[in-house]
Amino acid sequence: MAEERNHGSEVALPEMLKQVDEWWNRDTDFLANLCNVSAFLFHSLPEVSWLGWYVTESVGGDLTLGPFQGKPTLPRIGWGQGIVGSAAFDRVVQIVEDVRRFHGNLKDGLQTRSEVALPIIRSGLVQGVLAVKSQQVGRFGLYEAELFSAVAQRVSDGWKMPIPNPVRTDDQPRNGGRQA
Repeated sequence: MAEERNHGSEVALPEMLKQVDEWWNRDTDFLANLCNVSAFLFHSLPEVSWLGWYVTESVGGDLTLGPFQGKPTLPRIGWGQGIVGSAAFDRVVQIVEDVRRFHGNLKDGLQTRSEVALPIIRSGLVQGVLAVKSQQVGRFGLYEAELFSAVAQRVSDGWKMPIPNPVRTDDQPRNGGRQA
């Protein structure tokens, strides 16, 4: 049976998702809603030190830091690098109880001890990754996995960021097609 409550919170999973939906549907602006959902989750979940999104800008390009809550961190992560890059490359949820035991963990300066990373997949392409970090080993369990999976599905369904374009070549004009 699924754990109904998160670590130290009195909010049951259905109530958390109801509140996420309220923030997600508050406005028609995708980016504003993504920022508000990030802030809501960050401030609602105990012992979360960082929560944010990495987005793809081009097929095979790096994952670029998007809306987040917490201290500044790595602005770009390569596919297959670290926990976030592995979630994107392998297209699977990464739940890491102790990041110090994760081969290839990236030093992000956040004193992270446990992490969850979920790929956002739409139209068969990885659009981004939701990453949630804690300074506590083993912080994330079934409650968080279910919550973050449901949030990732909602974001995927409403994804409005541009679908990644093929990587630009040097012979393409810059500045919106105008010659500088």
